[in-house]
Amino acid sequence: MHETAAPGLSGTARLRTPTALLALVGVTAVSLSLAAAPLEYVPVTETQPDGTVLDLFVSGDEFRNRVHDARGYTIVRDPVTGYLVYADQGPAMDLVPTSAVVGWADPAEMGLQPRLQPRLNTKFVNSVQRGRTGPSSRDGGWSGTFHNMVVFVRFQGEPEFTDPSSLYDAMLNANSPGVASVYNYFLEVSYDALEVVSSLQPAPIGQVIASYQDVHPRSYYKKFDVNNNPQGYVDYDDRTLREQTLLKNALEYVDPLLPSGADFDGNVDGVVDNVVFVVSGGPEGWSDLLWPHKWQLHSFEVYIKGARVWEFNLQLRDKLVAPIPGPSACWPTNCSTAWERPTCIITATTGFIRWAPGDSWSTSPRRPSTWAPT
Repeated sequence: MHETAAPGLSGTARLRTPTALLALVGVTAVSLSLAAAPLEYVPVTETQPDGTVLDLFVSGDEFRNRVHDARGYTIVRDPVTGYLVYADQGPAMDLVPTSAVVGWADPAEMGLQPRLQPRLNTKFVNSVQRGRTGPSSRDGGWSGTFHNMVVFVRFQGEPEFTDPSSLYDAMLNANSPGVASVYNYFLEVSYDALEVVSSLQPAPIGQVIASYQDVHPRSYYKKFDVNNNPQGYVDYDDRTLREQTLLKNALEYVDPLLPSGADFDGNVDGVVDNVVFVVSGGPEGWSDLLWPHKWQLHSFEVYIKGARVWEFNLQLRDKLVAPIPGPSACWPTNCSTAWERPTCIITATTGFIRWAPGDSWSTSPRRPSTWAPT
């Protein structure tokens, strides 16, 4: 992935024009069957064992992400000393620690290369791909109404979300002409064939968001480290069980609080159209589960109002606001299952979109009809 310093662009949305700029981030395909959630230069703070505070960045996607400095030099934690050090590429193409301690050494002078990438998380990739053949493949595109349920999650010891619920509702459901929202975006690109309707669940109390609070602290959902995080998960299987249990528990908390007539299965296929989990805090950068990603709830059978929960998006509140998956709406003249529907999120100030696989990020998006196969 080519990385640049995080730009600070802003734009206004003028909908219903081919050159419209909708304030969103687009997540497109790494392959024709695999979506990714790329982030670049997200600021994070890390602390060395001696108390030195480091201002660093994280970049990557849910399949491969890393911590690095402002110049792009990749950083890992030395398992012996516990110090953050600059990484080198090992013989198995994995990242290995060097003696260059971050904050003291100059990686360029030591001959290290910037932008070294960790190995692809192949177990997660394979799991996501297998999920495409689950209870709802969503082949054939979407039209009509798509129901998106948004569930807020925080960890043990954390306060309630302080954002007013109207912030999310406006970004998701505003339908006034010319307003940038998820609803207006999909209505436009589907040529009025698709309405994406989102709801915050449980329903907010006035402007106060109601969230599920887990019994475990945030550190329980981060990688194990003998010095810094002894209660973290130890391998991929442990990570999977912890995440899927968290989401199962959140859904079981929400289900009895839903209104009796609630419907989240727009195409009546027995599967909830989509669930977005907005998790407190920001993304981690150690190929951690706390990174925006799309997956399937395959470890448990969880039902909401009689429909099974399958596809979900997990997003981090501090970086991404009001996310929703892009359903593969059929355009008037063509519809194909061979291309990956993008995942879109509305953000407060910046707008970037990458429409087609292989495209670069742009602030001048094209309509899907200009590239979707016939």
